[in-house]
Amino acid sequence: MFRTVRSAAVALPARISAVRAYHSINLINTKPTEDYNPKTKKLLDAAMDLVPSLGFTDQALTLASRRLGYTDTTPLVLPKGPLDLIVYHLRREREKLAIASETAPADPPAAPKTPDFRTKDQRLDDACHELIVQRLKGNIPYIEHLDSALALMVQPQNMAESLSELGALSDEIVHQAGHRSSDFDWYTRRASISAVYAASEVYMCQDKSKNFEDTWKFVKSSLEARRGLQEGVGNVGQWVSFQGIASVMVIRSLMTRL
Repeated sequence: MFRTVRSAAVALPARISAVRAYHSINLINTKPTEDYNPKTKKLLDAAMDLVPSLGFTDQALTLASRRLGYTDTTPLVLPKGPLDLIVYHLRREREKLAIASETAPADPPAAPKTPDFRTKDQRLDDACHELIVQRLKGNIPYIEHLDSALALMVQPQNMAESLSELGALSDEIVHQAGHRSSDFDWYTRRASISAVYAASEVYMCQDKSKNFEDTWKFVKSSLEARRGLQEGVGNVGQWVSFQGIASVMVIRSLMTRL
């Protein structure tokens, strides 16, 4: 995920079919599952249907392969096994966010309404909250196995790929929330969205509230805390330090609680 730094995105149409320019360090593919070989994608989709009962496991991949009549070449096609299945889940859910944005109907003419006194930052946070919740809801069918998936993702040998996917998701969320500038705030927001999302997934694993209402509240309070912290920090160096510490704490939380 962390490759060559880009300075700014060029102007592109609002809706495109494959690759969108971001004010980020990458060009993020908004249709990542299209990069898979059709046969591999079919196998992964079939395995995902088995995840609710079998988890993100080699067993799910093997059974899906047998049901499709494939030869037993899964270890060659998907050498990382369960991690490949988890990464596919992450990419498929991120793709759903992008597709929902691109296919959303045009808004009807706005009716007169009460003036919106929220600040720009508050409006962006509210939009990020909705998008984070939407993405987290994609975990619900697999909630019984989410903790084991997170535990596998944070193993040292898998961290680079896991952080890559987290960064791609943050890019998608920040872009859809309406942040278009390439200023320092964009980078801090991207970093904080990554931290909030990762912490929210950990919280979700342990949430026993009805319809995960406590998780949605946790997302909102975390975003509000982020905004309050940013407003209270006096300079760029301090804010970067806070974000670095927050990211480390999220990783430690994942390692110790799963």
